[in-house]
Amino acid sequence: MLDVFARSWLFYIFVAIMRLSEYYRTTIIQTAREIWGNQVSVILFGSRIDDSKKGGDIDLLLQVNNDCDVKDIVHKKIKFLSRLDILLGEQKIDLIVATKENQYQNIVQTALQTGIKL
Repeated sequence: MLDVFARSWLFYIFVAIMRLSEYYRTTIIQTAREIWGNQVSVILFGSRIDDSKKGGDIDLLLQVNNDCDVKDIVHKKIKFLSRLDILLGEQKIDLIVATKENQYQNIVQTALQTGIKL
């Protein structure tokens, strides 16, 4: 188990390598909480966590604690992406919502293993 210093140090490293401004991080988190509830976890993965790369879309995985049906998930995804488009301007955002049905898919597992929680 990591001690407090090691966890803080690792957190600093992860935050430092993200290519996402503080405004973007805050806006994404607040918007996710408004739409999905306060228990939502937002994970950034893909090229935006690699500081050596340039450009790239914003890959997000949302972990939600409540059970949503497919219709509700689609409605909330559209609402989330539409609101981010208004707040952040036109951005290429890929969004995955982790559910019981897809939690073992490769893309979900990769995002969970390599991503950074915002």
